Amino acid sequence: PFPRVNPALHRACRVVQAGWVKHDHFDDLDADSKAAAKPNGVFFLNQVISVLQAGGGEYLRANFPSMFSGELPVKLPSWPGCAELGENLRELGAKLIRTQAPSTKLIAASPRIYVNAPGSVIAEAWYVGTPVIHAGEAGCPDRPLTPFRPFQGMPRFNFDLLLNAIADHVKSPP
Repeated sequence: PFPRVNPALHRACRVVQAGWVKHDHFDDLDADSKAAAKPNGVFFLNQVISVLQAGGGEYLRANFPSMFSGELPVKLPSWPGCAELGENLRELGAKLIRTQAPSTKLIAASPRIYVNAPGSVIAEAWYVGTPVIHAGEAGCPDRPLTPFRPFQGMPRFNFDLLLNAIADHVKSPP
């Protein structure tokens, strides 16, 4: 769907359209994570540094109460500071999905996802056809960011094509 994501990339290397690497094995998400995501979706916490600087869990509880309803599990990225933030969120009543759960698989298993700020999960959700809702901060209404996009099968990644391209490159660099 994105034939020229980086139009200047061909100047640095040979570009081979192999597909989207994060598609691999959407169907092998662990049962607990899939069950948590299925009913209402997942709240993906983005811009963690800004959240921590604003007050961490207390800031989130005051501004994004849906995270603490018990009906919307929260997914934190695997970044410095997130382990402590995760403990704080649990203490405040948030239901967390394990940090190691693959985001793209969670997105694919969700009827919709929620975000507090821009992040890569928005692009991933668009790519698999999952609607994204920007959670309203401090009583502001939620608003859709990306519409549902019906998808004809999951995107695929051609590993053989990639490996052959790498082998060709090693044999005869540009």
